Amino acid sequence: MSVLRKFTFDLSFDEPEPPSAAAPAPEPEVEAPPPPPPPPSYSQAELDQARKRAQAEGRAAGFREAEATTHRIQADALRALAVGLRDVAVAQRTAHEEMLKNAVELAIAAVRKLHPELARLHGTEEIGGVIAACLAQIDAEARITVRVAPGSIDEIKAVAQRIAAEAEFEGKLLFAPDPALAPGDCRVEWGGGGADRDQSQIWAQIDAIIARAADDLSAAKPAKPN
Repeated sequence: MSVLRKFTFDLSFDEPEPPSAAAPAPEPEVEAPPPPPPPPSYSQAELDQARKRAQAEGRAAGFREAEATTHRIQADALRALAVGLRDVAVAQRTAHEEMLKNAVELAIAAVRKLHPELARLHGTEEIGGVIAACLAQIDAEARITVRVAPGSIDEIKAVAQRIAAEAEFEGKLLFAPDPALAPGDCRVEWGGGGADRDQSQIWAQIDAIIARAADDLSAAKPAKPN
């Protein structure tokens, strides 16, 4: 036999609601970064000491840089001074050599200009010296011929005879004019020998000596610095 139950009105005759979408998963929690450490704290005395130390180190670095710069400047100045002194020495030496050369040339030019008058005044003495040197080397009884410029025979003859007497020369002295000889020149001849005084040769020797001296000065001149 069926059992009757009391109707409780808990049964719904409405259409069922569709299932709702799944709820999103919760985002994972991100840990916050730890807070920064608190700034260091220094006492005023420590700050003053650090400031003084920094100032001292800065001054020391500045002094070192200034000293290094001073040394570089001094080294550059010394190098420049050395080069300058070397250039001055070369220039002074060159100027001195040029002055010496000019002085010698001037002196030679003056002597050349005065030479004719000097030969006229002292040529007889020079010829007498040549005759005396010849008489001292040859036989006392030799025959000697003295050739001089025309117009000088009488004067030279007197001087030669005096010299022969002083040298006790007992040979024969002969005198002959020679148009090829200049006043002050002479040619002394004897058997087997002879001697002469040729002013042109003397001047050639003087010019050669001056030229050699100039060449020696040029060879000894230091090279110019780069």
